[in-house]
Amino acid sequence: MALHGNERIEQVELEDAAAGRRRIPASAVFVMAGAQPDCDWLSGLVALDNAGYILTGAAVGQSANFETSHPGIFAVGDVRAGSVKRVASAVGEGSVVISEVWNYLSKRDEADARP
Repeated sequence: MALHGNERIEQVELEDAAAGRRRIPASAVFVMAGAQPDCDWLSGLVALDNAGYILTGAAVGQSANFETSHPGIFAVGDVRAGSVKRVASAVGEGSVVISEVWNYLSKRDEADARP
């Protein structure tokens, strides 16, 4: 890939096996860095989708949106299957998951307190 222009971006040069090398008009470029999840180390502990993202919520039979297939383990942000893959969304999910963690811990404490 190459960027072309004088005072600003005017064209992006792309190359692929099917279309070869070509230039397309452009006025902006957005880069998605780190688009591949690095969750292989969780394989066998929590359910992952075919692309390696962590499955949560209803996809693994949990009522809490961010709880994984392993009770008490939660996933948010870019590594979660179905997430938007944007910083603002990841921050939002991080703030929301706290209530889910709190609910999980409260229920666990209640169960431990029963005779």
